[in-house]
Amino acid sequence: MPQDEPTGIRPDRGFVDQVADGRAVLLVGAGRTPLHLDVEELPRDAAAGSWVVLDLQSTPPLVLGVDAELTRNGPAGRPSDPR
Repeated sequence: MPQDEPTGIRPDRGFVDQVADGRAVLLVGAGRTPLHLDVEELPRDAAAGSWVVLDLQSTPPLVLGVDAELTRNGPAGRPSDPR
């Protein structure tokens, strides 16, 4: 996924912290704000520990896909977990 969109606006990212009982908790932003979604709103390849691309301008927020590179390498190019 490109770093910058043509508009110069970068999509938001969220960390899938938990998936249980049909619900997912994503941690979003520097403050790790929890975002609760139904599991059906996640891409099929998303799981706890995945980073996802979000459109937070939509109501409700939309999960656009898994950021495979960020999931694999973690923030700043090193494997990690935001917790």
